[in-house]
Amino acid sequence: MKKLILLVSMIMTLAFSMVAFAAGDGSALNAEQKNAEKLLSSMNNSTATVSSLKGIFTPGLEKKIDAAALAALQKTVTDKFGTVKGETKFRVFERADKADVLLYQAGFSKEKLVNFQFVFAKDGEKSLIDSFSFGPVTAPAQAPAKK
Repeated sequence: MKKLILLVSMIMTLAFSMVAFAAGDGSALNAEQKNAEKLLSSMNNSTATVSSLKGIFTPGLEKKIDAAALAALQKTVTDKFGTVKGETKFRVFERADKADVLLYQAGFSKEKLVNFQFVFAKDGEKSLIDSFSFGPVTAPAQAPAKK
């Protein structure tokens, strides 16, 4: 009976510590997702303004994103991919020492599936979007069959 109690308490201790270790990653992920989703919604919304995006970019990128750049980004997304069909879904979260990467996917009227990748630079407690990219998902080329 003592062994069973010891085993159960050890398992509970390990489970609690795993949750506690993941808490830091979870709060970082939540903040980064919020910023990425702000940028994603502004890409698909022609009425979005640059002022709604203040504070989510690193200083270097914030200088580059002005009203004209946002309008060009919105036009590029609309011209290349069309309009969003369905929900934009979060897919991958990668942690690194100095940066985090988030990957989202969305379906569009002209492209079946498009990847949106966001790189976040860590600035103390705050993570800001340092760069982003997007493009259609393509099937990998198949190797020729051996005879």
